[in-house]
Amino acid sequence: MDQTPAKLLSRWSKYPSTDSGKVEEEYDIFAKTYDGTLRGWQYKAPEVGAELLKEFVPVESKILDAGCGTGLTGLALKQHGFENIIGVDISGASLEVARKKEVYRELHQVDLQMPLPFRDNEFDAVACIAVLGHIEAPSLLYEFCRVVRPGGHVVFSQREDICYERNYENMLRAIEESELWRRKCVTEPMLYLPKNEDYAERIKVQYFVYEVCV
Repeated sequence: MDQTPAKLLSRWSKYPSTDSGKVEEEYDIFAKTYDGTLRGWQYKAPEVGAELLKEFVPVESKILDAGCGTGLTGLALKQHGFENIIGVDISGASLEVARKKEVYRELHQVDLQMPLPFRDNEFDAVACIAVLGHIEAPSLLYEFCRVVRPGGHVVFSQREDICYERNYENMLRAIEESELWRRKCVTEPMLYLPKNEDYAERIKVQYFVYEVCV
């Protein structure tokens, strides 16, 4: 099977893998060329996520970058003034690239489909950008509510097509009805990879901000 970045993104455009082993393998392959490839396709998700986080969260806050990958979101957070950033990702090769950016206090290899290895209320906020397409079960969102202190925030993105296919709004509403968080903001759908022929105008992404209640 062709494992070039372009072919991986083409497959992910149809349906991203939610198998942890497969996700780790594919991102390990992609890690060294990920940053340049996605920037060439005008990938702006890290900057959008960081700007949203700064609207709701003081820069001195302790941030969990969940699914940090090669560190593009961490870099954007750093450029917006955040200093206390902890990154986790399943791909060891991606974490090595992220480490070279020198924007994280700590980096850990973590499978986001498993319980997070952090204490309750440990963070002021979570950023989870361009990750949740690979996470099918809602358990990670409940974990975010656990590790973020009451009054803290969760900022995440999700593809518009996946929101529809997985009935995402019902899942988000169920968490809200459990009084674990409340919605503060959701954006209109935005272009995701406008210069990639498989994504272009076809695949858009939305950004969500929730305030943790308990």
